Amino acid sequence: MHSTVHIVREAVDYGEILMISAPVLVEDPGDLDLDDKSALMKFADEHQEVLKEEGDWVIFPKTLELLAQGKYGFDENGLLYFDGRAVPEGAIIDQVIEQ
Repeated sequence: MHSTVHIVREAVDYGEILMISAPVLVEDPGDLDLDDKSALMKFADEHQEVLKEEGDWVIFPKTLELLAQGKYGFDENGLLYFDGRAVPEGAIIDQVIEQ
C-alpha cells in the first residue's frame, strides 16, 4: 500500500499527486475469513492505522514543507512539476529525500 498527497479537485480522490509514500507492508494473517465482515473490518482498520503512521504522517508534513519552498509548480498545460522536472505520476518520497 501507499499513501498519497494530492491536489484536491471536484471528484473524490482525484487530483494531481504531489507525493507518494514508500510502500507500506500489509501482512496477510493467513487465516482471514473473507466472508466474515467483522474480521475484514478489523483487518482494514488495523492496516489503516499503520498506513497513517508509516505513510500519511511521513509524507504530509514533507509535502507541506516542499510546497512552502516552492518546489511544486504547473506549466501552461497543467502538467505538474517538482523542482523543475515534470512529474506526471507524482513525486515519490524516496526520490525527494535523496535530493
